[in-house]
Amino acid sequence: MVTWQTKSLVQRIFSSLPKGEYWNYLCQRYITKGLPISYDKFVADVGSKVYEPLNVFMERDKNLSSKVYFEFGAGWDLLAPIGVSLAGMGYYAKYLRGGGIH
Repeated sequence: MVTWQTKSLVQRIFSSLPKGEYWNYLCQRYITKGLPISYDKFVADVGSKVYEPLNVFMERDKNLSSKVYFEFGAGWDLLAPIGVSLAGMGYYAKYLRGGGIH
């Protein structure tokens, strides 16, 4: 298993390249073979990245409209941000390296 330090280094290299997102995609598609994900994996991820976290949020506080949700790396599928938005989370902030919080 690759360590987070190695992933961080690779992402830093991609970020420094022109068309870094393109090279990142090619790496994930042909080297790590993480993209595109299968339909079965997508369906499983909907459960683990959307429904399970939302159940935790809803158990703690029924009114999510006043809450702030932070995401550190949304990935390609954007399931977590979509699920949080559908649940009525008031504000969504994604950390972009070098650009702060948006």
